[in-house]
Amino acid sequence: MKRFALAILLALAAVTTSHAAGNTERAGGLLMPFDATADHTSFFIVTTRPETDERPSSPVVTRWVFWDGETCESIAQIFVCMRAFDTVVVDPSLLQSLDLDDERVGASTSVVGRRGFVTVTAFAPPSTSATSCKPALPPEPLSIVGRTLSGSFTIANTATNAAYGGSAIAFASSGGTEPYLTMLHREAVEVESSIALYRPESLEMSELILVAVAERTGLSSAEIGPLPAPYRARSVPTFVDRLGAPSSLPDVALGCTLFTTVLPGRGLLPLSAVGFSSGYISFDSWWHAAAEDETDSYPGVARVFGFHGQAVGPYGTMTRSTHAFRGSAKNP
Repeated sequence: MKRFALAILLALAAVTTSHAAGNTERAGGLLMPFDATADHTSFFIVTTRPETDERPSSPVVTRWVFWDGETCESIAQIFVCMRAFDTVVVDPSLLQSLDLDDERVGASTSVVGRRGFVTVTAFAPPSTSATSCKPALPPEPLSIVGRTLSGSFTIANTATNAAYGGSAIAFASSGGTEPYLTMLHREAVEVESSIALYRPESLEMSELILVAVAERTGLSSAEIGPLPAPYRARSVPTFVDRLGAPSSLPDVALGCTLFTTVLPGRGLLPLSAVGFSSGYISFDSWWHAAAEDETDSYPGVARVFGFHGQAVGPYGTMTRSTHAFRGSAKNP
């Protein structure tokens, strides 16, 4: 099938990891970063696999929404019809909707020159036929198909010939008559998130991506989307070396994404980090507010997810943020 035409590129480039930031189990929605700027390329692979091994009669229609990391606005969307146990590979340089027969539908588009993140949501089509799926948004009320999607991504740096990849962030469905995508551990208080890294000065490539998203802010109220303006996600980061010694870093604030690096003196870490060992960056208690004094806190449920692609020579890997919570970790 044409859906597998680019799979070999992913097999050669991706190094995946598993972390607790968002469950890698099957979900109703996914989030993945992308970078299609100069000297970068990205690919995504998404699979539909229901909770049981019995092949259900109905397909799903997945909506892929690409969000620009600078403007926090949607810049492209496509619809891909998928049967159970189906797989699709998506190239951001050639985006076009697909029907159940892998036929391209509608105009093609591209996000080349941009970077940001993509959300993928599984909707039930209006028909229950195994051969009926229109690659378009189903009519209201929208019905999310939970626990069916899994996915991963690859980002390659063509200048260094290194690449990294990992599993998508997963979102559950709230259920009920008007389901929407929800954060895992949404009822708990996040006290810290952290991202591991190699010794900074040993790296030849480092791309640290932070993505701030919120429930019910996507193109529909059922979907995950960017943290809305004028709110910004803020934190006080600390670098902790392999012996547990902390070093304070400048405060971080972002709208919906931040693309930076841990190469000393070029991004998040100061030039003095040349002497740092391997360790991790701790982001203490992200808060989401329109002002630094937190007088206007975001009223909804929001979270920041992190991805760090790093390479020593051509050997790339990715670490994803891990999150510590206090209180109930119950999911809807």
